[in-house]
Amino acid sequence: MESIILTILLFGLGILFIVKGGDWFADSAIWFASYTRLPKVLIGATIVSLATSIPEFTVSLIASLSGSPDTAVGNAVGSTIANMGLILAVAAIIHPIVIKTRGFRINTVLMLGAMALIWLLGRDRFLSARDGLILLVATIAYLGYQYWRAKSGEEQADVDVLVHTDRAHLPRNVALFLLGGILVVVGSRLVVTNGVTLAELLGVPEMLIALTLVSVGTSLPELVTAISTARKGHPDLSAGNIVGANILNLTWVLSGASLAAPLPILDQTLRLDLPVSFLFGLVLLVTFSVGRRRMGRGLAAAVLAAYALYVAKLVPLGTI
Repeated sequence: MESIILTILLFGLGILFIVKGGDWFADSAIWFASYTRLPKVLIGATIVSLATSIPEFTVSLIASLSGSPDTAVGNAVGSTIANMGLILAVAAIIHPIVIKTRGFRINTVLMLGAMALIWLLGRDRFLSARDGLILLVATIAYLGYQYWRAKSGEEQADVDVLVHTDRAHLPRNVALFLLGGILVVVGSRLVVTNGVTLAELLGVPEMLIALTLVSVGTSLPELVTAISTARKGHPDLSAGNIVGANILNLTWVLSGASLAAPLPILDQTLRLDLPVSFLFGLVLLVTFSVGRRRMGRGLAAAVLAAYALYVAKLVPLGTI
């Protein structure tokens, strides 16, 4: 019993390190981008989205290098499900979401395409280094498209660029950048190691822990952002960020992990996890493409209930 409690405490400490370290790392990365006078559209379309996906990328990469491929895959795929079924639903319950922009619908289609790509590449039950290269090309293409769209003025980047970029703030941001990176790496190591240990102590598959505790833990920054923006009456900003984060989770995160080591793809991933993620994505696409293009509290509650059913479905799978 004591070993389980210690493992849970270390796992929670790892999540805390990831959340706080990721926050510092992202803020300092944005500051450096502003300090070097990079275009605002480039900052919003690429640097911010990459920085906020650092927790998922680091956890999956370390899991792959540590010989825990199920955690690497479960974290990436599980984060997409948690982002839509839990985080976006909570934001819509706090404040209904209305999105009528063409760019959001295009990105949602791209997200569905990324899910289909993972399913196709994983049909042989592995993501190889070659598959990783394909996903890396997809990542670059997506970021390039976002930069082009933002620069062309089709859609403004939803980010407030830091204004205090004088040299006096340089030491502080260097320290935050380094400390944030260290915390994310150390926290990721704690999460992976203790997540696997927790699965062994509880007698459940590693994938179950990855799809639930790990994926939700690495998505906490998105959850905090979603609640904050929803309370301020701007849940649409969170919705756009979540779709972008999902695309990067499926392309950038899995490309890094599969280039580090081949990733086995379980039948459960192809038959349950990816289809559930795809279904949530279709709900978003239809909701914001027809009628009032609005996710109200009723629909959000239904999506949240569907996520709860999915997690409940994982539990008996984990006890087999």
